[in-house]
Amino acid sequence: MATLRQSLVVLAGGEGRRLGPLPAPKPLVRVGGVPVLERVVAAGADLDEVVVAVRDRPAFTVELHEIGWVLLGPENHVWDRLTTPQGIEVVLVEDIGPASTPELHAAAGPLVGLAAALAAARGDICVAFGGDMPFVTQELVTALAAALTAKPTTDAVAVESGGRIHPLCAAYRRSAALAAARRLLGDRPNDTGRSPSLRALLAELPVARFTQSRIGRCVGGLGGDGGRPLSAALRGIDTPADLRWARAQASETPRTG
Repeated sequence: MATLRQSLVVLAGGEGRRLGPLPAPKPLVRVGGVPVLERVVAAGADLDEVVVAVRDRPAFTVELHEIGWVLLGPENHVWDRLTTPQGIEVVLVEDIGPASTPELHAAAGPLVGLAAALAAARGDICVAFGGDMPFVTQELVTALAAALTAKPTTDAVAVESGGRIHPLCAAYRRSAALAAARRLLGDRPNDTGRSPSLRALLAELPVARFTQSRIGRCVGGLGGDGGRPLSAALRGIDTPADLRWARAQASETPRTG
């Protein structure tokens, strides 16, 4: 059986309006002295590839250059290839999608960003997270990729916690998820003018739910990040309170027991 390629795809197109005025784009806000996006990207270091979808790629590339990312060269008119200060290679893609897929231009929203990242990725299995989730771990990323690889009749594995399923803590079979996203985006935006939700995408796919107890067995309580609970890995930075919480967490030594 051929080995399946694995990609980490990160949605970093959020504007962070609820955070108020920011000195940098939301994904580049620092937690523990490190931009949040770099923390998320580092969690994919063991995978074959990292793809990041952003809004306004040229401007975002300039911001990345200013914090030490190195531009290796443009892939085409919507993709760039860069390396982080930690030496991880990243493909940066516009979250509106390439012109060759006009359905991705129909609306704004996370599903558009995920579809654009999936279209750019080369992995058969794509693990998806938001670019504002500072406590994602390599163990969690690897566990999700392995769980989907082990389920050939399933097209997605998503974490379930607190009675909710999390589409941005999930692994997707790229071909099936991209086809479903394009179908959803090709219909029309919903009544609010935005694209269908990521949960609508999960509803289109055979999904296995990854519960907290199963994750604990697979990754030892997220021990690679010192034992922080799953709730920390799932929490994004949307408000000033979230940012204060994340910075407080990063300044503490997580429990290991």
